[in-house]
Amino acid sequence: MKSGNTVVKHKYLFRTLYFCLFGLAIIIGIIFSIMVKNEYNDNDNIITYIENWTVIDKNLSSFEAGRSYSDKRAYTEDFTAIAKMPDKIKDGQILCFMNMSSVSVYIDGHLRKDFNEKKDVVIPGGLLKEIYIQVPLSSKDAGAELKIIRKKTDRNPMIVSETIISSSQGIKNYMFHKYGITFILSVLLFVASLLAFFVGTVMRLWLRQQIDMLYAVSGIFNVACWLIAVSQFTPFICGIYFVDGFMGFIFCMMMPFGFMVYFNSLQKNRYRKVHVVAFIASIFNLFFWTTLHFLGIQSLLKSLFYIDLILGAIIVLMLYTLVIDLKKGNVKDYSYTAKGFLFFMVMALVEIIKVIYFENLINEIPMLIGLFGLLIMVVLQQIEDIRKTREVLRNEIHRKNVEKEHMLINIVETLAGTIDAKDQYTKGHSSRVADYAREIAKRAGYNETELNDLYIMGLLHDIGKIGIPDTIINKNGKLTKEEYDMMKKHPVIGSRILQNMKEKTGMDIGARSHHERYDGNGYPDGISGKEIPEQARIIAVADAYDAMTSYRSYRDPMTQERVRKEIENGRGTQFDPYFAKIMLEMIDDDKDYEMREKKNA
Repeated sequence: MKSGNTVVKHKYLFRTLYFCLFGLAIIIGIIFSIMVKNEYNDNDNIITYIENWTVIDKNLSSFEAGRSYSDKRAYTEDFTAIAKMPDKIKDGQILCFMNMSSVSVYIDGHLRKDFNEKKDVVIPGGLLKEIYIQVPLSSKDAGAELKIIRKKTDRNPMIVSETIISSSQGIKNYMFHKYGITFILSVLLFVASLLAFFVGTVMRLWLRQQIDMLYAVSGIFNVACWLIAVSQFTPFICGIYFVDGFMGFIFCMMMPFGFMVYFNSLQKNRYRKVHVVAFIASIFNLFFWTTLHFLGIQSLLKSLFYIDLILGAIIVLMLYTLVIDLKKGNVKDYSYTAKGFLFFMVMALVEIIKVIYFENLINEIPMLIGLFGLLIMVVLQQIEDIRKTREVLRNEIHRKNVEKEHMLINIVETLAGTIDAKDQYTKGHSSRVADYAREIAKRAGYNETELNDLYIMGLLHDIGKIGIPDTIINKNGKLTKEEYDMMKKHPVIGSRILQNMKEKTGMDIGARSHHERYDGNGYPDGISGKEIPEQARIIAVADAYDAMTSYRSYRDPMTQERVRKEIENGRGTQFDPYFAKIMLEMIDDDKDYEMREKKNA
């Protein structure tokens, strides 16, 4: 019972810790939002927008545009956008705008920024997706002409994007206002999943059992890496333009692997064929499009539709196995994960709705909340799985111990019968002493294990008689002093035999000390009182009771009244007072004197 309570306490402890982690992420996000809002209102960090643009196409046709402008012709031709700089610009301010192609920035006819994708994206397979271009300004740029030449793109037909002017801190506030909370939550998810993976690895080594959580956590960790890679805040703070391009796609295509292995393990390989198909599709998705990208046949960006299509099909397959398990009632085996995955899918649906109907909300907070929820439920599922596994293991160990105990008792009972057979007048003596001793101990409050151990001690208390000649054991007359001295050696002989009993340690106690007396006048060691091991004191009372209630060559069993009187007289001298008192209670309960040896038993 105590062990079960401990498991429950640990279970709720882990729940509390992980819900605290989730709450901490939300609190940090709120705090940063407040900080950004406070800084955003600072007069030194005011954002100034370029509101009016003149756009010129390749035919030199011009037209007016507002703060931003898109045109599908940007996929096939270059555009020039011209605007007038604000009349008030301070030294140290920065011009900033989002860019998805090669671009040149001129102020008052002078080239101030030139970004060439083929030249500036320098890693193998590097791919530009979305970055923020920053151009340092001075007060001399006030009122000057701003000209931005955008090269054709296959990414997004944005010709004029939202262009701002502010201080370095103002730009940071602007970026954080748009992307910061999502970035921080992504980093927190990254740290939380990494911590969960570390804990899972330690559990794997410590418990030496499979920890399915590792697969799911690795999948969530991969998603966190993807969110960090695709965040517009990442290149802004690290200054590397091509972080998103290649790594974003790789992390994206790696997402399904950990989750597929995790679900296959939880579902006990029931849908192996489905998972094999999904696994092969994931491998194809990863290597085929990446190969085309590196060979220059088709970029990852142009393959995005097909990549997403395959990823969507894989998610449908996973949902299919979940629905089938739900119908068959198998979900109860992984209910935490099922709830977590359902919660994540709901949040992903919210994310899709947000993208479709609220385009200005450029963050992935619903999906991040879903991922945090999934991570928490995966961890709780692992805790529950470990609890179940340990419980099954404990039950199996208990079952084997019980079987082993029963087998040992059968062997010992057979051995005890062999010992008793040496004396024609003590048939069944050892088993009766063992029964009486166990009943005394049970009334004294011994647990089941202690009762079984004492029972075995009772069965083997006379094993030392193996070393005593049969002529002495079966002698009809009174023993001589030499014969009696020989007989008194059987406790020591028995103790030596039982000291080698590896299955049960301490079994020699009953054999060695059952002839010790409470007043110290016993043998072989002459110890007294509490110096005598407790089990031996119990066996001594049981042994004396059976000796008085059994048939002997020279008498029948004593009357119950006389036996009771002898036990009463021996309290505090021959017997431990407490255990003798229990023996007297057993005698009083035995109204029909059933405990004595039966003639034909």
